[in-house]
Amino acid sequence: MARLGSIEVFPPEVVGVVDRVLPRDDLKSLSASGLRVLEFRFDSFKEPPGEVIAFARQARSTFAILGTMRETETNRGNLKESYAEFIDVVDCVDIEIATTEPLRSALVSIVRNASKQLMISHHDFTKVPSREELNQTLEKARQLNPDFIKFAIAAQDDDQVKSLMRFLLDHVSDGIPLSIFAMGEVGMITRVSAGMLGSLFTYGYLTSPNAPGQLSAMELLALKKKLYQH
Repeated sequence: MARLGSIEVFPPEVVGVVDRVLPRDDLKSLSASGLRVLEFRFDSFKEPPGEVIAFARQARSTFAILGTMRETETNRGNLKESYAEFIDVVDCVDIEIATTEPLRSALVSIVRNASKQLMISHHDFTKVPSREELNQTLEKARQLNPDFIKFAIAAQDDDQVKSLMRFLLDHVSDGIPLSIFAMGEVGMITRVSAGMLGSLFTYGYLTSPNAPGQLSAMELLALKKKLYQH
């Protein structure tokens, strides 16, 4: 069974996406609801970095913490410094496979040197790539020897959703824990059902959606409780 930090995770493990500092009572309520993992989108917070780091440290006393910052034109020059600032308050870091080199290798080194877990992710907000392209991206991710791999792919119709789930089934037993789901309205069902096929994590918003077809963490927790035996 996979572990994130000290937490043993069970598919579909619900991850609450955090993009603002929350009051202490809100954290208590989230924990009481059964949420165990938070993803900090450090590039989305409006609060000062020091305040966000302090909040993440506080949250980590209760939750396992994923941390990430997506590369942009404006943050590329100081992304390594930003990762070094938050590395101590997370259990695992998500790095996008499309991050430009040599920056990606430098970020992976920061994660490894801090003895943190590594997630390599791939997002496609426009289409489901061909099977060949998916296989190539998966192999590229595997070569980085991550602890987790995540694919979030936009789907336009039921056939594309089925194709993505067949890809999950073909690779879920390959050795690295996978999280694969379809974005968009038609792919919404995979945010719950993919767990039956072995997809490890599913992501829900706490304040407002940050991806097409995303459900709230509370909705996902309720569905998991209703549909799964763990």
